[in-house]
Amino acid sequence: MSVRVMNRLDAVEKAFDDSARFAMEATATRLVKRLQENFFNHYTSGAFRDTLKVRSAIGRSEPERVGPMEWNARVGIIKGEPLPDPKPEQDKRYGVGEIALLWELGHYNIYMRRYVRVPIWAPTARASAQDLRDTFVRVLKRYLAQVPDVATRTV
Repeated sequence: MSVRVMNRLDAVEKAFDDSARFAMEATATRLVKRLQENFFNHYTSGAFRDTLKVRSAIGRSEPERVGPMEWNARVGIIKGEPLPDPKPEQDKRYGVGEIALLWELGHYNIYMRRYVRVPIWAPTARASAQDLRDTFVRVLKRYLAQVPDVATRTV
């Protein structure tokens, strides 16, 4: 009787690593979708066309490795994203991300003649926390089901 033992630890580690990356990618994509759903195309009345551009500018980065089997993905607007078709008289110092940040943190709006703050990003992220965890776990389990056994023995 012969016994053959195969060590598949490298394949298992790679499968775990890939599973975590795919799960992070799916979770970040889900958060982008939730932000876009909750944005309603504008911050207030929609009269200021620059705020209409924020929804389409929301995106995510590709997952980046931050440690062994640890991945990170960023969700937001790329810094310096220019406003499409800016008006000639418009101040070009501010891009889409800066405008979104001003509305999220609050600012004195010269057109409305009052202080305005419309938080959308943080409340959406907090309200989506359980959904994002569920998405991560669901995708992770789906990919981990394909992980090979650590060792096999044939008799």
